[in-house]
Amino acid sequence: MSLSDLIQNAKLKFGATKPYSIQTEFATDMIKAFQENKIGFFESPTGTGKSMSVLTSSLAFIQEKNKDIADSYAYGTDNDDIADILYANKPKRSKLIVCTRTHSQIKELVNELKRPSLLRYKDSRRTTRCISLASRRFLCINDVYANYSGSELNNVCKKSCDYYKNFKDRKADILKKISTEPHDIEDLMSFGRAGIFCPYFASRATIRFSDVILMPYQTLFQQQTLESLKIDISNAYIVIDEGHNLVDALNSMYSISLTKAEDITGVTNGLKEFQMKLTKVKGPISEDPSKLEDDKKPVEETPQNQLKKEIMMNMSTLNRIATGIISVMNKVAKGQLPKVMEMNDFQESSGLRNINPFILLDFVHEKSLVYRICGKKEEKERLSSTTAFRKLLQFVEAMGNPDKYGRVIVTENSVSYMLLNPSLVFAQVAKTAKSVCLVGGTLQPFSDLTAQLIDQNSIPEDRIFTHVNGHVILAENALTFCLHTGPNKEKLGFTYETRQNERLFDEIGQSCLELSCVVPGGIIYFFTSFDILNKAYKYIETKSYKEKIENHKFILKETQNPNDLDKLMRTFKSHIDKQRGDFTGAVLFAVMNGKLSEGINFANDYCRCVVCVGMPFSNMNDMQISERMKFFDQMQKDGISSCGGRQFVENTCMRIVNQSIGRSFRNIKDYAVAILFDERYNDHKQLLPGWIQRNYQDIQYWNDAMNSVKSFFNKKH
Repeated sequence: MSLSDLIQNAKLKFGATKPYSIQTEFATDMIKAFQENKIGFFESPTGTGKSMSVLTSSLAFIQEKNKDIADSYAYGTDNDDIADILYANKPKRSKLIVCTRTHSQIKELVNELKRPSLLRYKDSRRTTRCISLASRRFLCINDVYANYSGSELNNVCKKSCDYYKNFKDRKADILKKISTEPHDIEDLMSFGRAGIFCPYFASRATIRFSDVILMPYQTLFQQQTLESLKIDISNAYIVIDEGHNLVDALNSMYSISLTKAEDITGVTNGLKEFQMKLTKVKGPISEDPSKLEDDKKPVEETPQNQLKKEIMMNMSTLNRIATGIISVMNKVAKGQLPKVMEMNDFQESSGLRNINPFILLDFVHEKSLVYRICGKKEEKERLSSTTAFRKLLQFVEAMGNPDKYGRVIVTENSVSYMLLNPSLVFAQVAKTAKSVCLVGGTLQPFSDLTAQLIDQNSIPEDRIFTHVNGHVILAENALTFCLHTGPNKEKLGFTYETRQNERLFDEIGQSCLELSCVVPGGIIYFFTSFDILNKAYKYIETKSYKEKIENHKFILKETQNPNDLDKLMRTFKSHIDKQRGDFTGAVLFAVMNGKLSEGINFANDYCRCVVCVGMPFSNMNDMQISERMKFFDQMQKDGISSCGGRQFVENTCMRIVNQSIGRSFRNIKDYAVAILFDERYNDHKQLLPGWIQRNYQDIQYWNDAMNSVKSFFNKKH
């Protein structure tokens, strides 16, 4: 099918809603990227219909790829190994994998996919099959194993779980039920509880004949998880939603920290206890990890005795690693070693150079060694011991990474591995899949993003594809200005040195009071940290600003407890919905890069003004930030990236700011004012999105700013 035909099919999937021109352009480029097997970076601002642009184009493409592959063999045999043989010579089904950061974002995608126009094939009653995936731990509904880790569940699921047995007995009927339409994770768990079957194994079995797979980042970027789920991405077209979060997510997934008091001690104690048990075993070790001794085998049985020797040998290696880590901690405490070192230097200093981490990890996973050691303990001890071993094994995995991609940070009480650059992790997926496209509202500037994701040795430059959308909002509906001085003429500069300056908090209180008198609906003040937010809130309370502001708008603040979020949003929106006379809504104090600055819909009256107080720069004195900056400086020096360390910090800061500003522009008819409440913003205005720069002003004095705000809203009413 031609590109124009595919684009037409994508347009039809919008249903009765006519797509914006920028949505059509987005869909066109995404189809091109898939056709040409590209690594795509797609930026489309919040409020431009990004999700529909992604789904319409990618579904039109995948349906065309799979249109000649019949669904008749969908449910097949109950035996997965036999199924592999039966389907080996079948045409290979292309997969569309849509990856999100959180399970709640999967739920949002499923709600979109329930639109009839999206999954239905053109001119056919056939529909695209879709399944949502989550980890074994997340999907387990058996209360008996409620506190088991994923690796522990792996050892008990098939042996002793009634939910699994019921699934195997009724597999075909269950798969038909869950594959007729898209379901989110909560749906699958509800079906499992009602039907008394395992939702994890049910969703896993559906992968084979699904066209669309929704999964969290962790599933896609952990090779062991992909293999356990039997997901082959060699014929997959992958979309990574909220792509601006991917680097941080991968760095977090592959970084680890262990403490001496809890983790290292927990490992050494666990090894010592299990070794004592092993020495008391006269017979051979059972292959079944839930049993210690195999009473069915004679003592002289060679393979079983060999297993016992191998377990003892690998336990000795783990103990050697734990004691090696402690020895380095002690040397750092005495000043004999630096606190930051490359992995190669760490292994040399700890005497661990000759250990092969890959062989060790293969044995530990294959023989369920952690479960053997921890599985029989009382619950509290089992959980802490399992966690300690999991952390140590993650550190062992990091021992196999090339030096340049990470650093080991050691104190007298802890050791951490910090992944500096996740390009190797990303490359494993990008090299294998047909195409990978990152989609987000604030991907620019691309320089640091591509430097951290694209390994030039494995991904050629001609595979990179970029697309940047404008905004559907008219320029006159998005006023942004950088403010140099506040209402009381104090210079606005919220730096580390001025964080205790009460005159700056007074500027926040006075500005909030004056804006509350002229801005309709909601106002959101975004702060750089909870510490600054709470100080500002306390100041306006003690200085009577809060009482005066609440003559016009009710004022609330974000807390660090995520459980408060729903109630906070209901209260905030209810006061805006009830605005009348002089009472015109609500003010919300929130944190940049927090829960409210990303993913929350503040459309229309829910946010007519957003104020960014200060700039969310990373602390350059922090050891991890300092090492990351050095890493970027080295890449710039080597000609690998145009982005140096300081530019990386600036890019990260402005990406957070742009995300916060985007909360207030949600649809084509929306309008709002964004106030950058710190004079330093004017030095970084080039890092604002193009659609913001269309109507950007640099304003010295508060009175001029208020005149602009009043004029802006007078034109809207």
